[in-house]
Formats: sequence, C-alpha cells, structure tokens
Amino acid sequence: MKLLEEYNRIKAENENCIVLIKSGVFYVALGIDAYILNDILGLKLIDISNTKKVGVPVNSVKKYMNLMQNYDVPYVVVENSEVIYNYKGNFDFVIKTPKFKKLLEILDMKDKLLKYIYEILSKNLGEIL
Repeated sequence: MKLLEEYNRIKAENENCIVLIKSGVFYVALGIDAYILNDILGLKLIDISNTKKVGVPVNSVKKYMNLMQNYDVPYVVVENSEVIYNYKGNFDFVIKTPKFKKLLEILDMKDKLLKYIYEILSKNLGEIL
C-alpha cells in the first residue's frame, strides 16, 4: 500500500489525531498534520507530489510523542498498517495555533472566491445559453 493511501485510511479512522506513519527510518505526517507539526514543533515541511510532509527519525519518535503530549495534541503512531501508540489529547489546542488559523482563513477565502466565480459563471452562462 502506498504511503498516501495508508495515511488517508488511518486518518479517516482517526480524523481528530495527528497521524505519524513509519516510512523507512522515519515516522512521517502528511498534509494538514504536517502543517500542524510544523507549527507546534517546528518540524521542516517537505514537498512530496501535491502535499507536504514532515518526518521524525524512528529513534527519536518517543521524544516527539512526549512533546505532543506536553501540548495535549492527540496522535496515533502507525507501523506496518497498525496503530502502535495512541494518545487522546485535546484537538482544540491545535485549532488555536496562529499558523493553523491562517491556513483555515486562506482555505475559507479560496472557497468563497470559488463560489463567487461559480455564481458569476452560472449567471453569464445562463444568459449565453
């Protein structure tokens, strides 16, 4: 199973948790989880395909698990498609981080812009047809 497919499957089952999946000698988080860990823990964002990822070395994962627990951030750690660690923290903390708020504002603005463009096109195409 590809990494992104596995991430999406695990994320669907644990949508209010940060998902860290073992990939080689790293545990990686993708997409929105990568942005959150970048914001909270300062992990470097890396581009892969059409998404972002962050990674922590396998031998340091417990250190990062402790840091996430200190911030009360819920997470699951996955190895061989199985959850091996699970911490049920308070996801509300994540929503309050400044970068995450800004990301949500940008996504909301894009959504409003797309709806506005759709309305304009619908009206104009209706007149053309």
